[in-house]
Amino acid sequence: MVTLNLTHMEPNALLGFTGPSPLAAIATPDAVPGFVNIDPAGSTWRNEVCAPHCTSVGSYRPSTSAAQILCPILYTIGEQDLVTPVRFAHDAALRAPYAEVKTYACGHFDGLYGSAVGKGRSRSD
Repeated sequence: MVTLNLTHMEPNALLGFTGPSPLAAIATPDAVPGFVNIDPAGSTWRNEVCAPHCTSVGSYRPSTSAAQILCPILYTIGEQDLVTPVRFAHDAALRAPYAEVKTYACGHFDGLYGSAVGKGRSRSD
């Protein structure tokens, strides 16, 4: 079971992740298991983000500058991604002039630890 300790957070910080809740930067059902699985044992990383950063997250649109990426870029898109909506990822890829797109039947964190890795995905897939 994951417990979230809010007593040691900086005064201008919010939770970085939590389950479905409006009180974190990433609040999706897969956020807790996703971050727990990528955070190594003994890590000093703290589950918090600078609160002022959260005011700009909703207006973050990587597709607006994707056309400026003038080198090859690989977009790996999870069809069940709850953090980065699939349509936004595809939109950014369409605007990047040298984009290559690989789409997988997985969520946001699966490419880091879950089923996509377990099936032997590699950069050549």
